[in-house]
Amino acid sequence: MLIKYIAMKKKILLLILFCSSFAFGQKTTWGAWEQNPCYKGIWFRVKLRSYNSAAKQYEYDHEFKSTYNVTVTFTYDIKDSAGDGRTTIKPGQTSSSWNFLPYNGRVNYSLNKVCFHHPNGFDQCSEYNSKGYASFAECDNGTPNYKIWDGNKNSNSPNNNNSKNDSNTTNPKNSSNDNGSGLPTAQQNQQSEIHRQQEQNRIIQESNNRRQQYVNVYNEGVDLGNSGKHAEAAAKYQEAIGLATNEQERQQAQNAYDRISKTGRQTEAINQLGQLAGDLITQLQADAEKRKEKKKLEAQEKINKREETWDKAIELANQNDIPNAIIMMLPYAYGNELNGMQLNAIGSWYFRINNTYDTVYWFDKSCKQGFMDGCENYKTARNILVIEKEMILPTETDKPVESSVTKESILDNYFNALGGLDRLKTVQNIIIKETDDREYWKEIKIAYGKYSEKKYAGLTDPFYFKRVFNGKKGYIQYMYGKNAGKKDMIDKKYYDSWKKNEPLRNDILELREKILEVGKIEELKNEECYTLIYKPNDSEEDKIVTYYFNSKNSLLSGKKTVYPSKPNEIKYTFYEDYKNINDILLPHTKKVIETDGRFRTNKIEIKLDQSLTEIDFE
Repeated sequence: MLIKYIAMKKKILLLILFCSSFAFGQKTTWGAWEQNPCYKGIWFRVKLRSYNSAAKQYEYDHEFKSTYNVTVTFTYDIKDSAGDGRTTIKPGQTSSSWNFLPYNGRVNYSLNKVCFHHPNGFDQCSEYNSKGYASFAECDNGTPNYKIWDGNKNSNSPNNNNSKNDSNTTNPKNSSNDNGSGLPTAQQNQQSEIHRQQEQNRIIQESNNRRQQYVNVYNEGVDLGNSGKHAEAAAKYQEAIGLATNEQERQQAQNAYDRISKTGRQTEAINQLGQLAGDLITQLQADAEKRKEKKKLEAQEKINKREETWDKAIELANQNDIPNAIIMMLPYAYGNELNGMQLNAIGSWYFRINNTYDTVYWFDKSCKQGFMDGCENYKTARNILVIEKEMILPTETDKPVESSVTKESILDNYFNALGGLDRLKTVQNIIIKETDDREYWKEIKIAYGKYSEKKYAGLTDPFYFKRVFNGKKGYIQYMYGKNAGKKDMIDKKYYDSWKKNEPLRNDILELREKILEVGKIEELKNEECYTLIYKPNDSEEDKIVTYYFNSKNSLLSGKKTVYPSKPNEIKYTFYEDYKNINDILLPHTKKVIETDGRFRTNKIEIKLDQSLTEIDFE
């Protein structure tokens, strides 16, 4: 019984939705083009767009078109709305707009100040006898009816269209004209024709009104029947029979009456089911309203928390605690919850700690939010960034490479400068902690055949993901956000590279296996560097890497990575501040220049041969 009950409720709800959609579609078609009874080259039509629940009015589209052989300009007024204006229409073209009306079913409009004189591309008409101007037009038979003024002040004015008002009524569908009081005209036969047309329009309007009554009453019967009120529906169908304007409408109403009468025996059961459906809808609406209210409260609480955090960040910045001020606001900044002024402030904070990379980024975001100070700051910071970039990027020289300089000699000197190849091979494990300008940092642990990486966001949560390979299998676990706690297994295609992973492999021991060729001598920070260029044979590895080795101390000063499939993407990495750790020289500062020219400085902490256990790789 419960399953049948639910199925019956679904059928009723679907029937209500179908009837509503059908009725709405019937009312949104364009009405027929209606000729203005006075200016017969001007035509008008309307279409009901929708009901605007916010404005509590109906939205109508309306169009004028012209069949005159010259351009016409006129003022129109849509009654009972703000839809008025002056428009110009070239021959055969249309002019469209829309307006609000408080009712559905008719649209009243009027025309005045009709002008056909456009000597300079603009309408030039006047009710006064001014030379070079034309009079506002009289009613016509499809050919413009106006006079060019001669400037003689004794001439009589042919009309006074300043107060002329030609009124029409048009329906969205099967529209008809309903002319009001008599129009001023210079010709008696035109006035007679207008009155004849008005009477014809009145008859058509009465017929349309009666048919609209029929449609309204019939639809009321449909609505009552769908809601289970069969007796009331039958009464409406009887009323519709009396309002029918033709045999087809009468038969339609009669058939509906017969159908609703046959279901009388089921009225009580259907009423009960309808009541249950109504209760269900009411409950669903109430639940939806509660959820809506809850979301509003949560949103307001979120806004309040953000503003409180902003006030605390300002206080920290005023105390010169810039890093923590930035850390507090970055979640809101990345969540697009800050305005242009606040983004500009974050850019200013980065500028105070000499981080041009993020200074440019946040000033740019502030500018795109429409904050003008942010735009000016972006230009200034961008110029500074270009200068800083040019100071550290390598440049080619014309100096030839000595014949004694080979791939082997460059790498041998590099390994010896670090501490010797034998010493490099003896390292069992390494722990690297890398911190960027924003206090974000990651920790990497590498042992033979094992790998662990934890990336810390530097926010309220300690880190947001870790990636682990214990020598047999690997996974990634998210520790922050909506996927917190979720573990995803890593594709096995990565296992081979990790199984042969050496602690000092990256940019050191791995160079023994790469296919490298000697490049040109380039200058980096006023010092000459030998270059080795890596061009992989594997078509899947889309990058070319140039390594820069200082010609004096043989250390790796940096590298440039280019992606052939994306030639505009170039990444520079520079290594500085080499320090001795257990008789091995390793860099403790890394500077990275991104594709768009911004750069970041990372501080590096390194530990060798620590007491790592299986727990470090779980």
